[in-house]
Amino acid sequence: MRIRPSSAEIALDAPWSLNWLWFAEPDRGGTDFTPEPRGRSALPRAGEAVHEEWRAWRRDLWREAARGGLPHGPTGCDPPHFSSLGGAGPLAAHLRGAWPPFQAWWDGGAKRALADLLMEPGVRGTAADARRALPDGHRLTVHAVALADAQTLAERRTEGELHAAVSAGLLRDADGFRTWLMRTAESVGGAH
Repeated sequence: MRIRPSSAEIALDAPWSLNWLWFAEPDRGGTDFTPEPRGRSALPRAGEAVHEEWRAWRRDLWREAARGGLPHGPTGCDPPHFSSLGGAGPLAAHLRGAWPPFQAWWDGGAKRALADLLMEPGVRGTAADARRALPDGHRLTVHAVALADAQTLAERRTEGELHAAVSAGLLRDADGFRTWLMRTAESVGGAH
């Protein structure tokens, strides 16, 4: 059980598991990412069975996260064999094929690029300003995903806490990030 902080907290991170989730999405193009990965376009085109399994898997992940989290990590984030998915289905095969290009991309510069972006003075300053808008005892965690377009990808709210996955594109858009983060911080203690 997580203890609520006595003062307001904002955390910025770039978890591999969320980046993996978007990287492995069937038919997402390499140009969607920043930096653009090499080798991702070599993945076999996903068939309808993979898309169906993907939609069901993602829906289950969001449901489980909304209920309070994934204590041992999400099902399907157990590379390189993805045995938590049963190992033999089309989705597991797709994930096994996507894992080597993801590793090369993540370890070859994407992880560092996100860390550098999260340390930029504009991002840190905006986070500091938003922290002042949070009510005491509340926490907001911003998870960065290396997607180029400015967008909010997912949010999970619990009492006094909000986790939001946002794109690198949104973090680079100083005005857009400030507007989104200030509104989001102000909403954490209020109505959902």
